[in-house]
Amino acid sequence: MKIFTIETEITNQEGHPVTRQRDALIEIDSAGSARSTSTRRPDQSQTASSPTKRRDVTHHEAPVFPVRQLGPLTRVDIARYAGAAGDFNPLHIDEAFAVANGFPSVFAMGPLGAGFLAQTLAQWVGPQNVREYSVRFTGQVWPGDILSAEGIVEHVDSTSSPTIASLKLTLSRQTSETVVAGLAFVALRHAPTGQRA
Repeated sequence: MKIFTIETEITNQEGHPVTRQRDALIEIDSAGSARSTSTRRPDQSQTASSPTKRRDVTHHEAPVFPVRQLGPLTRVDIARYAGAAGDFNPLHIDEAFAVANGFPSVFAMGPLGAGFLAQTLAQWVGPQNVREYSVRFTGQVWPGDILSAEGIVEHVDSTSSPTIASLKLTLSRQTSETVVAGLAFVALRHAPTGQRA
């Protein structure tokens, strides 16, 4: 697993700093046990390369989005993400502190799962086709969890140019509990038939 940190400073028209953003990108390994995430906001493009091929949707094929898994997630994965993202909340990295505060153990940061779901979406449709992406955190991710990313095409607007599809996205634990619920709007060349992603 490789971790990249990108720091961006946004300035106003006079060149004065307005805000800073720190992003963590975790590269997927080529063995299929994908470990990846990003804390990038969905309105920003991401150019990190990936060993997984991207597919353009054409009128000859409907998008087929295979379930993609991450895990089992380890405490080391969580700690490495904490370092890359600069999120050192002790609930995520200090077992004794987490237990003393009523949790069974440390747990992953929400953006880790949201980033995995975002990168999976980008691999399904190509990052250049993602127009909007939003998530809601609905559950905890614990060490040992195996996460599954899934999506369903809910609606296709073929009156727009390019054609826009809305996708309902979920990231679930091995218990089938959804931990991240997402919505994305993606550009397509031609409208697909209704299908499960």
